[in-house]
Amino acid sequence: MNYPQTLAPKIAQIEQASSALGFVASCDLQVANFCAVLVAGLGAKRVLELGTGTGLSTLFMAEALAEGAQLVSVDVDADCSAVAAQAITDARVQFEVADAGGFLKTCQPNCFDFIFADAWPGKFSHLDAALNALAPNGLYVIDDLLPQDNWPKNHQPRVDALLAALEAMDGVALSYLDWASGVAIVTKLDEQPIAPEIRQHAEYAFLFSETMPSDI
Repeated sequence: MNYPQTLAPKIAQIEQASSALGFVASCDLQVANFCAVLVAGLGAKRVLELGTGTGLSTLFMAEALAEGAQLVSVDVDADCSAVAAQAITDARVQFEVADAGGFLKTCQPNCFDFIFADAWPGKFSHLDAALNALAPNGLYVIDDLLPQDNWPKNHQPRVDALLAALEAMDGVALSYLDWASGVAIVTKLDEQPIAPEIRQHAEYAFLFSETMPSDI
């Protein structure tokens, strides 16, 4: 399956609508394709996307879903989510217009086989909630870990702390790819991957907060 080729008309539709909306933060096309391949290979039955945007990565992952699988995509921006919903009419895809952090707090433990975190919550806040929602042996993917034009000031130390915290957790295994927008893949090894000392570490505390910093 050549996802970019198969999805070319829908990609063009989303890109055109994104331009009209002035939305410039779409997922890297290579990362979207990568997520689709992982979803397909894992045979994920329950997929969560944090940060729909206008639906580029959603489109790819929806194409990769197995029969009977479900993809839930969450974004706080109703206009962006509407663009995605117009392009993606697959009944297996559920769009939620909500704060991703608030959504994560409602999730049952171990309920998603695959999580793609492309929003602040679930990546630089609410990290414990995201990993709690991930099933053991599931995959958690985060992107935009290489410098981006839209990064807030002094964001690099946050990225460094996130990767260091994940490396320090005994309950997960991490692989970082210095590729595309910068991608990390995490697999959950047990049901409680975050030891108390990780939560209490001063440099990592913001990852478990439920608020966003003022410079975002």
